[in-house]
Amino acid sequence: MAKRTLEMDVFGTAPKRRIDSRRKGAENEVIVAKLFTSWVGEPFQRVPSSGGLRWADGRGVTGDLVPPVGSPFPFLVETKHLKKVHLPNKLSARSRLLTLYEQPVRDVLRLATEKNEPMKIPLALFRENYQEKGVYYALLPEYVAAKLDLPKPITTGEFNRSVKVGGRDILVLRKICGYLSTSLFSLNYKQVEKTLHGIEPICQL
Repeated sequence: MAKRTLEMDVFGTAPKRRIDSRRKGAENEVIVAKLFTSWVGEPFQRVPSSGGLRWADGRGVTGDLVPPVGSPFPFLVETKHLKKVHLPNKLSARSRLLTLYEQPVRDVLRLATEKNEPMKIPLALFRENYQEKGVYYALLPEYVAAKLDLPKPITTGEFNRSVKVGGRDILVLRKICGYLSTSLFSLNYKQVEKTLHGIEPICQL
């Protein structure tokens, strides 16, 4: 319970509740898992401890969601609930969203280099406080969006970064697009899976 202050006693203001960021993040991941479960038609689960199990058991658990074992799900999903999402028409090279996008890119590369698994498509979902429930901003590579025939993006940016993976620097040069998640979830998932089967990786190793 919040400690009372002189301001509260004099002006009758209510004590401010501290935001539990860990709980907020966990609740967000549960919501996203339900969204993908509904879209894909298979049960998704959040990774416990916000991805804290990455690589711990040798299976290369990555991202914030775990698809069913053996699922051909083409994406690796990272999600964040932020206080505010700054989404201009053009993302700058130092954009916080592009920096956060680096996490799923790194996980995709780690799966490929350390676990010898096919590269998945890095997909990041962001939402801000008071945003409509179940609606996110989604970032994914432009060539993937074009393959899916998605509409005009609400933002674009250049992901030109050297990503460190296992002591190795891997250069990733890709244009990234941003959409409302409803644009993606409105597509037929089985058709998406079929369209993206065998698509080129985000970079060459």
